[in-house]
Amino acid sequence: MASSISPSSSDDEWYAYRFDFQDRQFLFVRNLGAGIESVAQLVIDVDTGERLVRKVAAKRCSKTTQTTKANNLSALGLTSLGLKPNEFQVLDAIQRNFTAPKPGLLCNIVECYGHEYLPSNHTTPDGQTKTYSVSYWKLYNGESINSRWLDRDETITAPPITIIARMLRQVLCTLHYLHTAGPRPMLHHDTHFGNVWIHWPEAEYALPQFYLGDFGVARYLAEPHQTRIERPLHFYADSREPLRDLSIIRGNLYGLSRVLFLRSYHSDGLAHAVEVRQFINHIINATSEVISRWVDANFKKDTPPPGMEGLIELVASYENEYGKGGPKDETKGKGYKKFMKAERAKAMEVTKERAFRVKSSALIGLQPGETVIENKTGPELRPLRRQDLTLPIHGPWQLVTLDGRPVEGPGAIWHHRPAMSELHDG
Repeated sequence: MASSISPSSSDDEWYAYRFDFQDRQFLFVRNLGAGIESVAQLVIDVDTGERLVRKVAAKRCSKTTQTTKANNLSALGLTSLGLKPNEFQVLDAIQRNFTAPKPGLLCNIVECYGHEYLPSNHTTPDGQTKTYSVSYWKLYNGESINSRWLDRDETITAPPITIIARMLRQVLCTLHYLHTAGPRPMLHHDTHFGNVWIHWPEAEYALPQFYLGDFGVARYLAEPHQTRIERPLHFYADSREPLRDLSIIRGNLYGLSRVLFLRSYHSDGLAHAVEVRQFINHIINATSEVISRWVDANFKKDTPPPGMEGLIELVASYENEYGKGGPKDETKGKGYKKFMKAERAKAMEVTKERAFRVKSSALIGLQPGETVIENKTGPELRPLRRQDLTLPIHGPWQLVTLDGRPVEGPGAIWHHRPAMSELHDG
């Protein structure tokens, strides 16, 4: 049995957990959250200090599975990009093959810095080594619309109408770009507000930007004549599939209307709360009209989706009406200033977070591969167990001193075991 970890010297040192990717090294900061498909972690670049998001896919896969997925994408001409998951194939396709049909059409999508497959400790029944996907992404410091705006805490200042309209305009413009800028319409298929990310620029008075993320189920629209059997896996033959992008947004707007009415009432009074609800309900009704028009239209690559540009113009009119210099300028009000100041301050906090650190004395007695995690009551020594529901670190990591020296030698790479059988061991 491997010996337990002990400090490298009599002095108590601080240690950190390091990930390596290509020629870069990152230190673990904290978990940002976990979804059905992946775990997101905040990491910091050892050399530059840049904060990034590291996403670790939840499921293991074999090379055979990867090859099958790549073959299914052959009709898109993407096999030369390697055996990448669908999300990265889609993002590559957008970058290489899409051109805005009109100058200046906005396309705010999340930026990926790189992807790799890492070996798992598990194998397939025939002995193949399983792998899991790890990727690195730009950090969007304002969290998601779902986590910030749909929070039911009524003490949190509600976003102003001009900012809500700005978010909707940027998301709808991005969808319109995906629907019209490629060789055929690209459908996102997962446009809920948990996949819309807020980013606050460092400039004090800069407005937030909104980015559409998670392209894991994005698909091209198939040609109308293709049958369900003839179409490739990543195409959809049903011409009504584009309705899903707008339908999901409409459903999220219903929830946003309810939550923001209560928050606006608490922070700005009944009159403003009613105004917020009327604005969102107007957008909901307009979205429903566009969906109805799409039902009767033959959605083709040469025919822009009917009504989409009008919907974008509608939300833009609200953004201007309630924006700086508009007839109902909100930017001079206390609620607007309070919201902007609080949200910007919270966003800037994440850009200053330091690497998670643990004292060497806390590691005495732990077996290699075990770690110190942090819970609500403070640091706790706990070995990794399969029944644990959450894990602080996923993926192969190396224990290092804060100046980068490996604690257990350059070859000591450890893997956390998952809580559920569906998760990788990585």
